[in-house]
Amino acid sequence: LCFIGLIIFYLAESISRPMRKLNQAALAIAAGDYEANVPLEGPKEIAELGNTLNTMSECLHEHITRLKNSSLVRERMHGEYE
Repeated sequence: LCFIGLIIFYLAESISRPMRKLNQAALAIAAGDYEANVPLEGPKEIAELGNTLNTMSECLHEHITRLKNSSLVRERMHGEYE
């Protein structure tokens, strides 16, 4: 019975630890830290979710950079017309 309890504890911990890291990384991304990397560990599905969060973070960073650059170009163009 004690052995089964240890197995259950190990399995639960092997899932909850990577989920806590995913949660922390998602909160960092939500706060604007697009450089936050999610560790790709744990069961296959959790590692895939981590990879997806990393991809989302990279895409958000690229889109925001593109928007900032576009805004700067518009400001320069607007200043030239005045």
